[in-house]
Amino acid sequence: MKKIIILILLSTFFIKQELYAQVITQYELVPLHLNPANAGNFNGDVRVSTLHYDRWRSVLGADAYQNTSLAVDSRIKLSKSSYLGAGITGGLSVAGAVNFRDDKIAITGSFNQHFRKTENSHHAFGVGLDLGRGFRQLTASVVGGLRTTNYMDLGTGAYYQYVSKSRFNVQIAYAIFHFNRPNVSFSQAGDAELDPISHIYAFVELPIKNYSIIPRYFSFVEGDWSSNQVRVDNRFYFKNSNYSNWIQVGPFGKFTTLPNQEYPLHNLGVLAQLKIAGFTVGFSFDRHRELLSNTYEFSLAYIFGAESQDP
Repeated sequence: MKKIIILILLSTFFIKQELYAQVITQYELVPLHLNPANAGNFNGDVRVSTLHYDRWRSVLGADAYQNTSLAVDSRIKLSKSSYLGAGITGGLSVAGAVNFRDDKIAITGSFNQHFRKTENSHHAFGVGLDLGRGFRQLTASVVGGLRTTNYMDLGTGAYYQYVSKSRFNVQIAYAIFHFNRPNVSFSQAGDAELDPISHIYAFVELPIKNYSIIPRYFSFVEGDWSSNQVRVDNRFYFKNSNYSNWIQVGPFGKFTTLPNQEYPLHNLGVLAQLKIAGFTVGFSFDRHRELLSNTYEFSLAYIFGAESQDP
């Protein structure tokens, strides 16, 4: 019965919905997929990041929903306090249960400005634009068999952040994708416009010697429903690393506004991440309380020419 329910959900949602961003946990490790303003917003020369997640395998087996994403970005200094960011992203989603496939490639650009910079801290803001091309394939009774479509996609975003040597750090950001409302109908005469997707997220790092607690909030809004994630990271910095290397673990919960849902708090999980010598690796696990099925997420990022945490 659970498998039938999931197949119905997949067949319905994949026509008009995008199920990637609202289910990922380690969203900050795929920064360009989260917000195009993040292009170039890091300490270093070139950043490469990838994430893979596997969803509902305990119910669907080999037909589990999977997604793999990859992004590369860099920055060009305009002055001591401003720079341009540029990147390219790619993503592949596959759900064998309904022969669904969603490929997307995009180019991303941003402008970033530091202001009120002192020796120990700075404020900054950034704005960005994402231009992508997507391709979808679906086999399901709701579309009458095998169908394919492709579309152009536009996104934009902005962020504000405060960074300090004391490690009291804050970021607040907003991004919107599909604001051109691309038509992803599998029929030339059809009308299946994607609703705009909004990302709202924020975090604050609260330092205590070589330890920090980092509450995080992420909201995904599409049409008349939303998904919200609350996460609390516990970060431990390695000594003699100038606060550049750390390990962190944290619990999280995910809430949605879907009607007739038995558990508004539908996912509970935990993650672990390690950052050392320019590398960041992560793993997360969460349990869906109604479907009694699991999601596993693996991430890897590397920054070439990684710099210290100095602002």
